[in-house]
Amino acid sequence: MDLWIPITIAATVIQNVRAVGQRWLLGRVSVGAAAYGRFLYGFPLTLLFLIAVCASDGRAPPAPSLPFLALATIGALSQSLGNAMFVRLVRSSNFIVMTTYSKMETVFSPVFSFFLLDDRLSVAGVTGIVVAVLGVMLMASARSASSLSALIGACLRAPASQGILVGAIYAVTSTSYRAAAFEVGDVGFAMQGLTLLAWATGIQAVAGGMYLAWQRSPVLSEVFREWRYVAWIGITGVSASACWLCAFALQKTGYVLAVGQIELVFAFVASHLLFKERAHRNELVGILVTVVGILLVVMAR
Repeated sequence: MDLWIPITIAATVIQNVRAVGQRWLLGRVSVGAAAYGRFLYGFPLTLLFLIAVCASDGRAPPAPSLPFLALATIGALSQSLGNAMFVRLVRSSNFIVMTTYSKMETVFSPVFSFFLLDDRLSVAGVTGIVVAVLGVMLMASARSASSLSALIGACLRAPASQGILVGAIYAVTSTSYRAAAFEVGDVGFAMQGLTLLAWATGIQAVAGGMYLAWQRSPVLSEVFREWRYVAWIGITGVSASACWLCAFALQKTGYVLAVGQIELVFAFVASHLLFKERAHRNELVGILVTVVGILLVVMAR
């Protein structure tokens, strides 16, 4: 088995563990604490990763340019917003359905890349987008009448519309991060990726802390008080990101993302075994159709 495959699977497993952990934490801490703790406690680990790479290469990380900082900031802030929205949604909605909605990132991302980075879409890619959108519409209208107007109306109502919005926000994140990586220069995949990861996580930790302090929010004291529970969310989040970076360096992005859709299987298991949730038959059909559409998109890149 090629090395990038187990690394990708490890990334999806760790990412799903993080999502499950955030869901469980909501019984002990607030949405804000679960979301912000991921970045605050993840930042020191990104620095350790970067220091290790610098020591291995025998050189310092590249100095950031203004375009890099702008793109990294956009990606960092959109990721923070998307993560907070996702945590809030899975608290009140079906875990596997919300996870599938968030996977619409893979559909929105090539569209955004087409307009911002001039990435071209193939016929198979456009077909995949249409199929994935149809799957999301089926999920959203699973418990209502089966008509075109019902499909459209269900997608416009919460939580479906909010879940789709999370996917779009995550697509802004991935597109911004990709553009920022181009600004780092040709310094090797590990140095390039971990430099971006360290800056982005640092921006999230500082910006989030300043906002919470300005609002005089009790979230800050909650994050420190419950550090034993919150810290490992940051550790798992950063570790998953590191695995994604290694996999992308070893194989084409499309193949990595295709294998990465196995996260939906893990989310399905977690939804049934851990949270005792039961999806409607039509929701399962919608999930299957969405996965097929997503796979068409990523394999067409």
